[in-house]
Amino acid sequence: MRFAAQEKLSTFTGMVRAYKSEFIKNMNLKTKDYEINPEILYKAMILRARIIEIPAHLDWSYQNNAGKKRTSSMRIISTFYSGLMAGFIFRPYIFFLSVGFILLLISLYVIGWIFFNTFQIMPTIHMEQVYFDDRFSKAIGLVFQQRPHAFFIGGITLLAAIQILSLGFISLQQKRYFEESFHISASIYKLLKLK
Repeated sequence: MRFAAQEKLSTFTGMVRAYKSEFIKNMNLKTKDYEINPEILYKAMILRARIIEIPAHLDWSYQNNAGKKRTSSMRIISTFYSGLMAGFIFRPYIFFLSVGFILLLISLYVIGWIFFNTFQIMPTIHMEQVYFDDRFSKAIGLVFQQRPHAFFIGGITLLAAIQILSLGFISLQQKRYFEESFHISASIYKLLKLK
């Protein structure tokens, strides 16, 4: 959560925070379920509100002493999914950029392997022409005959990396546009309310 929000937050839930009612009423919130907490935090960060978490300790000793089994209404998978989506609200580009960089590293490794083997084979090629590009093309052809799947994997992962990295940069730009427009609209709303 701290990685996604870039703040010292330990939970997205609202049990360790209290909000001023006029601040929440002026926020124009859209969600109604668990996702409302990350939305409040995200919009509060945009508006540069002070966010403080008050440490809390859940004490289940009464239930344990009474012989009651502790149950939780939270579902693990849906909670994990909600937390992931909440992180996506704060920094969507991180998800794209991390996957894109992993794919880019895989493609560079495969392409590097292709070139390494090409330059290993090149000195063994005897041709009438001694031009570099002829021997290089022949060596690439021999590597392709031995391992055609390397070319396929390297090319596909490189294209996928470029596309996913592009999505990351576009989502970063969209996030900045949203934050600027939200901040401007909130400022206009405050000015109109004061009049």
